Amino acid sequence: MKKSQVTIFIIIAVIVLILTTSIFLLNKDKTKENQINPETNEIYSYVVNCIKNSGEQSIEEFGNKSKIYFNKNQENSLLYSRKNFEKEISPLMVKNSEECLNKISSSFSDYEINKKNPSFTTKIEDNKIFFSLILPLTIKKQDKIYELREFNDIEVLIRLGIINRAIYEIIDDQKLHPNSICITCIGEIAEKYNLYIGLEYIDNSSIQFIIKDENSIINQKSYEFKFINEY
Repeated sequence: MKKSQVTIFIIIAVIVLILTTSIFLLNKDKTKENQINPETNEIYSYVVNCIKNSGEQSIEEFGNKSKIYFNKNQENSLLYSRKNFEKEISPLMVKNSEECLNKISSSFSDYEINKKNPSFTTKIEDNKIFFSLILPLTIKKQDKIYELREFNDIEVLIRLGIINRAIYEIIDDQKLHPNSICITCIGEIAEKYNLYIGLEYIDNSSIQFIIKDENSIINQKSYEFKFINEY
């Protein structure tokens, strides 16, 4: 084997070793970050439950807003984009979590707890929704001080992403028939995504669509999402 070939192999080996070590250290740091001190475990669990309960409340409230998503004279596609859904739900989380987050101190009287303002992000996937919260907490017990800050990827099992796909298909079909409704098409969409889609006439030019998902349960009821098309 030539000397140049040996040199190349050594360089490759060094690069592989560096990459392997870097990945190991990153994973180690991530694991360390995700570890919760036993002294603050109850507080962490309390915040997680607050996020879950507020998440269900926010998703239910969002589904009942019944916004106008289609008008034959106006393009509203940005309103029903998945990104906009996430953007609209996050402020609801701030509002609906306020009560339980404000009760942290009174719920743990053995601790002195100081908190800063919360910041939520929402991530919608097909079969679930992830909520992440940045909430800096300084926790003091006797002479010891602990900190909590990030509560990441708290999931709520609601198929809002699937519902969002169905909405897109309903409105795409509506654009092809702006002055009428293809009932057969709606039935096919409902069957495709295992949903119930009902229609309710509001007036001569407006129809409310009610999407019900029996695979998504909030407060022991099937999740409902409502929106309006205008003609």
